[in-house]
Amino acid sequence: MNKDSIYSMKGFGKVYKFTLMQTFKSKAYLTNFIVFILLLAFMGPIAYVSGNAGASAVKSGDIVYSGDSEVSGIYIMNQTDVPFSDEDVILVDTSYAAVPIEWVKDQPALGDTEVLIALTMSPDEGYMLNGILSDDSKISANEIDGISEYMLEQFTKARQRAADITDEDIATLQKGISIGSAYSEKDYEIVSKGAYTTDDVESYSMIYAVIVLMVVSLSSGYIITSIIEEKSSKLVENLLVSVRPLALVMGKILAMMTYVMSILIIGLSLSVVTNKLVRVIVPSKSDMPDNFLNFGSIFSIGAGKLMIMLISLLITYMIFGIISGILGSACVKQEDAGQASGVVMVLCFIGYFLAFYLPEVEKHVVDIVVSLVPFVSSYMAPVYMMCGRISPVIFIISLVLQAGLAYLLLMLCAKVYKKLIVNDSKTLKISEILKLAKEGE
Repeated sequence: MNKDSIYSMKGFGKVYKFTLMQTFKSKAYLTNFIVFILLLAFMGPIAYVSGNAGASAVKSGDIVYSGDSEVSGIYIMNQTDVPFSDEDVILVDTSYAAVPIEWVKDQPALGDTEVLIALTMSPDEGYMLNGILSDDSKISANEIDGISEYMLEQFTKARQRAADITDEDIATLQKGISIGSAYSEKDYEIVSKGAYTTDDVESYSMIYAVIVLMVVSLSSGYIITSIIEEKSSKLVENLLVSVRPLALVMGKILAMMTYVMSILIIGLSLSVVTNKLVRVIVPSKSDMPDNFLNFGSIFSIGAGKLMIMLISLLITYMIFGIISGILGSACVKQEDAGQASGVVMVLCFIGYFLAFYLPEVEKHVVDIVVSLVPFVSSYMAPVYMMCGRISPVIFIISLVLQAGLAYLLLMLCAKVYKKLIVNDSKTLKISEILKLAKEGE
């Protein structure tokens, strides 16, 4: 290949090494490096612990109330055959430690800050617990629900003691029986065949969308601003003496690819460890899917599918990286960087937001279309292929289309980059960039 060809990569290695070194020397990018690794590693455990905490708040009989409580008194009316007394109702560690409890035989007249817990029984309905408030009560529905749940738990324990059933007896009866997730008939049929449910597709789609967004947002801004800095400082004119234009921009793009891929490899690997640890330390009490924001779950899909997703991610990176390089070289001052980055991020966010909603649309035609449309397919096709929503043939076509788009952008970059990088008169629009491409080198 002629060394002066617009497709020459002369000087690529020097640009690549220099850009990579400068990236890791930058405090801002080194900080981002650490922050995004921690984000990938701990977002799953945080979501898991938060889900457990929410589940505990709903399922347990805890009556700790986060607001300003209006309760000034609690009446308990026990009209059952179960012994139930002060020893069974301990409010010391709750928000109602200072609230007096009075045991009554009949329903009292309630004040607007008083609660009645009525325990009754009948041959048809069995035991019944009701929380009762006055007609003009100031107590919220959430608060009376919490108190009722707590009293129900304590009454159940009193019934257990009255029947002389120990915790060990209950544990023995329940041994070997576990409660799984709740499924619709359709999802259960899917799971029983070892396939992925809609919830699984949504979770993986969300994870992959966050990864793509992170890859693009981290790299595009740096590529655009560094090109503008070199251009405005006239440094680029000296660089073009020994480095060909295409090598100059591709050196930056691939150096940033190394940077973001390092974040992914380290962050995802740590995510596997942190998610396993948190599940050992904190038993699951939530119905939240195990792969919800668990970035390490990507590794569970198998080496073949993981490689497919990686290839798609690299092509996606190249598409957005080359667009960033072209738009950055079309700018003449740093003030234009925001507009150039905005174009890239709009294209990126189109796919990002659709990735959160499209998995809910269970129509095969829609799955195929979104897997083939550029920019959207970058987000949807790998996940749909992995989860069986599209066939391998459709995915290969999608991959070819994405690779074709990356190739066309690379050819466009080769034709216009030199002219754009030395242009300092005005920031060029996309239509003007395409016109330059038609004129040739």
